[in-house]
Amino acid sequence: MFNFHPTQSFTDYRVGTDWAGEYQVVLSSDDKEFGGHANIDKAVKHFTTPMEWNGRKNFMQVRPCRSSSRARASRRRLTLSPPRAQLYLPSRTVQVLAH
Repeated sequence: MFNFHPTQSFTDYRVGTDWAGEYQVVLSSDDKEFGGHANIDKAVKHFTTPMEWNGRKNFMQVRPCRSSSRARASRRRLTLSPPRAQLYLPSRTVQVLAH
């Protein structure tokens, strides 16, 4: 996923995928080694939601930065409900996910 916007990070943004299941970030340009802020937790496993989005059978949805209170509340809710892929997409970053 790419976000080349100079200032806007995205939350509640859905990305369609045909492949259901578990995903994990394997590369993030937001890592410290690339000069980023390390807002992406690559240890987190993400799961798709089985609902069509943009012509794809499933979707993933972005969420706020892991350090925000809203993100902490979101993680608490996720433990009580079926898991789904939720990703934070900071400005000026690229993320590669593996299935």
